[in-house]
Amino acid sequence: MSARRSQRMRDARRAAKTISAHADGIPACPDCPATAAPWEQSPGVVVIKVVHDLDCPWFKAHEARNHRLGEAR
Repeated sequence: MSARRSQRMRDARRAAKTISAHADGIPACPDCPATAAPWEQSPGVVVIKVVHDLDCPWFKAHEARNHRLGEAR
């Protein structure tokens, strides 16, 4: 493995740890007690997954919009 690639992988791991530490203190949704959990999808790619309540007004509006967009295609 090249030194450059090793450095990129170290930087990606460091960034994932930083994002994880900051995401724990961020409220996931102002409308419901949603939870947010960061995870590293692949080296250098961090995804933050937000899980809403089924009664969340934002989530319901988001789902309705996605449903309408799906029907328009």
